[in-house]
Amino acid sequence: MTCSQFSTTPTLDDVSRGGSQSGDFIGSTSIIPELIRGFDGCPPTYERVKIGIYSGRIPAVKVGGRWMMDRARIGEVAAAFGLTPKASAPAHAPHSAVEHAV
Repeated sequence: MTCSQFSTTPTLDDVSRGGSQSGDFIGSTSIIPELIRGFDGCPPTYERVKIGIYSGRIPAVKVGGRWMMDRARIGEVAAAFGLTPKASAPAHAPHSAVEHAV
């Protein structure tokens, strides 16, 4: 499945607008790079993020003419778009059998 095959905006039915859990806000234009850094999967386009905000499906508050999201809720936003947290890299990757044979 390619990114362009997603045709619907995801929902966050159980998440209401507004209210900060952490007080650490991120602007709507910065959410996509944050999702790319922390989550695996096909990130949403800015258009899809905007539609989610305008429809109330993505939790955001308007601060001084700018849409802001609580950074503590980025996992909810990622899950709404079908993204999963990136796995941590192992501290020491095991050597392959080929390397042992050499």
